[in-house]
Parts: sequence; C-alpha cells; structure tokens
Amino acid sequence: PVFFAVLQHMLAAWLTWQCFKIQRRASWAMCAALFVYLGMDELLSIHERVGTAVSHWGLLQQSGEVKTVRIGDTYFYVWVLVFLPVVALVGGWFLLQFRRLIGVGSLLMLSVAALVLLGGAMGLETRESHQRSTLDLWDYSTARHLNLLLEETMETLGVTLAVGVFAWRRWVLMNIKRDYDT
Repeated sequence: PVFFAVLQHMLAAWLTWQCFKIQRRASWAMCAALFVYLGMDELLSIHERVGTAVSHWGLLQQSGEVKTVRIGDTYFYVWVLVFLPVVALVGGWFLLQFRRLIGVGSLLMLSVAALVLLGGAMGLETRESHQRSTLDLWDYSTARHLNLLLEETMETLGVTLAVGVFAWRRWVLMNIKRDYDT
C-alpha cells in the first residue's frame, strides 16, 4: 500500500509539473514539490520522525509511552501539533494561488480533496492517538483496524481527487496551447 501511495503522489507531482511547463506559474512547481515531499513522507515516515525529534526536545509535556500530548481532554500525536500550522499556512497559500489558475469547480474539488486527505491523515490519526492513550487494548481492537482502514482510504481518495483535478487542468492547458499554436 505504501508504494501505491508513493506512486499516486508522484503522479500528482508529474501532472502539476506538466501544468507548470505549459503555464509557467510558480505555484504549479511548488505544488509538484509538495507532492514529491508527500510521497517521500509516505515512504520514509518523515512526519513521525519530526514528532519524535520534537518529543526528545522536551518542549511538550507528553502522556505515556505513546508519545502524545494532552490538550484539554484530547490526546494528540506530537507530529499533528507540529504540522497543523504548516498545513494551514501552506494550504492557505495554495488556495490563494489556485483561485487564479483554475476554475471555481476545480478549486472546489481540490478543496474537497484536501479536506478528505487531511480528515484521514490528521483527523483519524488524532482519534487513534487519543484512543491509544486512553484505552489499554486499542492496538488490538477491531475499532483500531477500522480506523486505520478509513484513514488510509480517505488519504487515498483525497489524493485521487487531486489527481483528477490536475489531470483535467493539464488537459485543458494542453488544448489551449494546441489551439494557440495552430
């Protein structure tokens, strides 16, 4: 499954790079770089490693062996707290950039793709971190396996929707370029 996810991210990167080559807008190149990073993160578990590194700095008070941080009544993986502001800033930047580059329908679909992806990656991971910190047998439960299945499905569906938007945009740009060249 991880190799499928990596290939899916690389396809999104390739499509956005193709859009960059046609339209020469830096936001396409940045999007390609983002998807290459996401693919490498999927392969190398970079976000978990960042969470572990931040945990070792001792800046956040942790709860038990699971390496979570309690905020109010909820336990979060450290990496979620580290990357949440990054996701908000980068996502906001891309939203502003793409509102000028793609149609409203495509922008809406891309926003849905991002929400589905993040709902799985951060939302269901937060559910897991909370349950792991509060339930002794969570790791061996059917609920955990269903949570993991739904998380991975949402991540895959989110990237699939994004790939669809990027493929459509590439097709539109190719037709515009072809009409312009003739």
